[in-house]
Amino acid sequence: MKTKTIDVVCKCDFHLFKYRKSGSGILIKCFRDNIIESNIDIENIELLAKISCPNCQKELGYWNRIRGKIALKLNNGTIEKIKVK
Repeated sequence: MKTKTIDVVCKCDFHLFKYRKSGSGILIKCFRDNIIESNIDIENIELLAKISCPNCQKELGYWNRIRGKIALKLNNGTIEKIKVK
């Protein structure tokens, strides 16, 4: 499956991370292994811990285990995605 790299940006224009996305469609979950560069903490993860934007403090989503992998489950409408490649 073809992958593309996207910038994941909060609605306040703060750059959160670069993500390697496969498939088409909206961004619902971000697997930790596919996050390339990050401005949020992706090392010290607690499952079900909520993640907020470091700039505006808006809640972005929460960490969960999806299909056996750790992923950030995004809240609907909290981020902008910008295609890079």
